[in-house]
Amino acid sequence: MQQALHYTAVQSGLGFLPLTLSALLGAKLVNRVLSAFGIAGTLGSGMALGAAGFMLLTQLSHHGTFFGFLPGILIAGLGQAIVFTTMFIAAGTGIEPKDQGVSSAIVSTGQQIGSAVGLAIIMAIVTAAATADSALEAQTPEMLTHSIQLAFYTSAAFALIGVIVAFIMLRNKKTSAKQ
Repeated sequence: MQQALHYTAVQSGLGFLPLTLSALLGAKLVNRVLSAFGIAGTLGSGMALGAAGFMLLTQLSHHGTFFGFLPGILIAGLGQAIVFTTMFIAAGTGIEPKDQGVSSAIVSTGQQIGSAVGLAIIMAIVTAAATADSALEAQTPEMLTHSIQLAFYTSAAFALIGVIVAFIMLRNKKTSAKQ
């Protein structure tokens, strides 16, 4: 937003406010989705929403506007909230009360490590796609946008892999929020 669209830091920060608002909506919807689809279906649908949001974000252009970001950000935020909330529910389902803290800690640690590794992979893609003879900050808006589009394609692919894993690993566990 800042380098390609020349937004100020405040404008860029406000540009991500819809992500937060859609995540709040996603967190509110989790119980309904869990009741309807169970844990595997909820995780899968959240990751599918994330993939759809990332695919929409691949259409970004260095000539774009905030409204070009909006659909992708809204859908990705909704999916993220559904996935993150559901993974904690899944981790605590069927666990003895005395082991709930350990279960939550394992999921939190996995989330933190996964976020760090995921960010490193995405930044490696952005950096590798950029011209090697200059720093990312010196890239033209066109090159930077292209690099970021590749990162969104990769993020969408990982989210789709997550959909498959959720259904394979959890499909036999017909667990829902009611149980």
